Amino acid sequence: MSVAATSELSGHDAAYVYWGSTPTIATVVSCIAVASDDGRPLVMTRADVHDWIRPRLAISDLFTSRLRRLPGDIGMPYWERTEIDLDHHVTLHEPGRTWPETRSLLASIADAPTDFDRPLWSLDVIPEVVGHPDQPDPVTVMAIGFHHASIDGMSMSAVISALSMAEPPAAPVHRLIGDVSVAHRRRVMTGLLRVPGAWLRLLGATPRVIRDQRRAARAGTVLRHVPRTRFNTGFTGPRETDAVRFPLADVQVMKASVPGATVNTTMLSIIGEAVSEYLDRHGEPCDTLSALVPKSLRGPGAENSTAGANQFVPMFIDLAVGERDLSTRLALIGADSDREKARVAREAQHSPVGLLHYAPSMLLRWLGRRSDRQIAAPAAVFAHIIVSNVYNPNSARSMMGHPIVGGFGIQPLTGLSTLAHAVVTRGDVVAMSITTDGAVMPDLARYCDLLRASFARHRAALVETEHEQAG
Repeated sequence: MSVAATSELSGHDAAYVYWGSTPTIATVVSCIAVASDDGRPLVMTRADVHDWIRPRLAISDLFTSRLRRLPGDIGMPYWERTEIDLDHHVTLHEPGRTWPETRSLLASIADAPTDFDRPLWSLDVIPEVVGHPDQPDPVTVMAIGFHHASIDGMSMSAVISALSMAEPPAAPVHRLIGDVSVAHRRRVMTGLLRVPGAWLRLLGATPRVIRDQRRAARAGTVLRHVPRTRFNTGFTGPRETDAVRFPLADVQVMKASVPGATVNTTMLSIIGEAVSEYLDRHGEPCDTLSALVPKSLRGPGAENSTAGANQFVPMFIDLAVGERDLSTRLALIGADSDREKARVAREAQHSPVGLLHYAPSMLLRWLGRRSDRQIAAPAAVFAHIIVSNVYNPNSARSMMGHPIVGGFGIQPLTGLSTLAHAVVTRGDVVAMSITTDGAVMPDLARYCDLLRASFARHRAALVETEHEQAG
């Protein structure tokens, strides 16, 4: 899937530049674990990594483009082609780390300061990692970092899939730069001329957006406020990550046992129960739990040349944790998911873009400079956790010619929620990555155990019951 985009950032994309006062908000790292067929440590040199990545730079414009801003931010930043030095982007680390040491290193990589003078990506190769939870032999972890201004989850999946192909694809799968080149001086002059019009567009759009919000309120589609939990109190840090894996066959039987259920709603139920149990054990019971689930606006063959790199809207789904019967809970989650899909569809029809689309770049910069509110507690809470269902188009099972034995991601965190999950299907496994604020969840391993326990309970209640009924 390619994105035939212009080089100028959309308001949504630019927000990650202006409001991202810390990499925690805007950086995402995709980590792939590879191993040798015979169990021996892989021998990999810096030259090997360079030779592998160099012919794959054409997969996406983000590998060879940097952001350039206009004086005084009179217009939106834009992408321009640039020469790259692979030594600035590729790091081959010392071998022999343990799995906990590797997780700590990856957290520091994810939170490293962003250098906006170069293309916004990095590749860190960590060889001979011992103690990987799903692999008895040493693994090599390949961590590919991106900035959210250049990519969203769906595009990132397409890029990672293309990187793992034995041969690079003939055409780019992700584009940021259009076919028309505009000189920087001309952009500056155009930006100056457009400044009054940009503010007039914002003033003109504001009444319409307010009318749309009032229309939604009359239709009963306003967002529901939910009680605040420890995951909605702002970010302190550090960002920590871990991963769990479940058999896809079991998940498919679970969802088949409830009419209308999907893999996504099944995983939402499993996660909701684990979060509820975690809060209970910390003396913070919560009768209502809600998840923010990003919904992609992209459709096959329906790419929008002006939508920018980030093309998604948030859905807010009730996890129905008060319902003890799991079959009923899955049905309730599915029904709420359908209602949210209908809501965002109606909003897209009546108001396809919000005020962020019209906000002048100078306003975005001013808002970003005012404070660190993007990492503070939100004034109102609409969701307790984040769950992203990541599309995985990749049928390949190797990277750099070596078998892929595991994978996970480090996701951005904001004050809206400091507990994020990314769920992706890889082969016969459903892999879940968890990213959290170590200050509010210092016992991430314990939470992973609760996820496994929740999965076991769902399996016992749904899979085994299904088998008994079939017998």
